[in-house]
Amino acid sequence: VVRDREAFVVLCKLPKEEGGSLVRFYIDPITCELLRREFFTIQDGDVNGLVICFDDWSFLERAPETAFSQSPEEIDHVEQYQRPDDTAMLGPGDNAPDFELKDGQGAPFKLSDHRGNIVVLDFWATWCGPCVAAMPHIQALQDTYKSKGVIVVGLSLDDDPNVALEFMKKEGFDYKLLTASQLVAQEFKVTMIPSLFVVGPKGKIIHAEVGAAEGVKERVGSVIRELANSQ
Repeated sequence: VVRDREAFVVLCKLPKEEGGSLVRFYIDPITCELLRREFFTIQDGDVNGLVICFDDWSFLERAPETAFSQSPEEIDHVEQYQRPDDTAMLGPGDNAPDFELKDGQGAPFKLSDHRGNIVVLDFWATWCGPCVAAMPHIQALQDTYKSKGVIVVGLSLDDDPNVALEFMKKEGFDYKLLTASQLVAQEFKVTMIPSLFVVGPKGKIIHAEVGAAEGVKERVGSVIRELANSQ
């Protein structure tokens, strides 16, 4: 756990003839952010270490192939990571994990308090381009179905809650915002954003999708109407 966030740990160890150093990388499984790097060397029984924590970073242009010391053909062994089946994102028929978070005004929001309502959950972040592109469609769901008792919620994965709050104010989005949502995203087994869930009145997930594919308003709207008509 780094900065209260669970992380994958990638361990790299060099052989003794190459210095015997050990490097650990701590990576956020949802956002793929590098949270922490640890570098250790052992010489004559003494351990020397360097720990770097990353509070902020951004993507640069793709590095040229010449930036790498070894081409893929020169690597002796590659072990591919296989994700266990039980890490697949929750989907239709699964129970929506209950959670309680604070909204942009500091008021608590608990999912189970809204049994009987249809709840739309959108996991997003301000630094995620596809998330931002989808937000007008999420707002359109709010505008269309709020009067019918549908609750639209955006769950921000931004480290700073104020960044998400100010962004929504600036862009004129007025659906409910919940912050500090990383652990909730893990409960829903979200690995990519944006990820959207429609939770039915009985707490079951009715619809789930990843990305900001064209027609999200129409697809989710169709699910909401069908669900409302079946009540």
